[in-house]
Amino acid sequence: MNLTESILQAKSYMSDEVSGLVISTLITFSIKNNFKIDWDKDDGEQWGRLFNNDILIAIFSAKLPLVFMVKDFYEKGFQYFENIDLKKVVLIKVCSWNTQNNSIDISKISDVIQWNSTLSSESKFSLNDFWFATI
Repeated sequence: MNLTESILQAKSYMSDEVSGLVISTLITFSIKNNFKIDWDKDDGEQWGRLFNNDILIAIFSAKLPLVFMVKDFYEKGFQYFENIDLKKVVLIKVCSWNTQNNSIDISKISDVIQWNSTLSSESKFSLNDFWFATI
């Protein structure tokens, strides 16, 4: 999957208000389902993660209204976003965090996502790699 268009779409919806709504919705989703949030806001991490026990179920941007969620929780997560104008949230269904079939045009997203990796626009990578490269 080429992530560029999804990131650019989320960028077009980006505002402090929308990002705040996304994060507060994910916090509510997490509390009501007894999920753990892994995100160090004070350390400036760009991404947070949600875990069900030790199973990664979502990765979310702290800046963009962009959420990657595993297919098993996607519908449930989608319901929590019904209170938000879903046209302003990019929610992507994930089949695997480890499959290396993703790509990105770094030059088009560098103004909104810091890329801390040797991966290039020609590289295929997993969503775990993406998280690590942009945290």
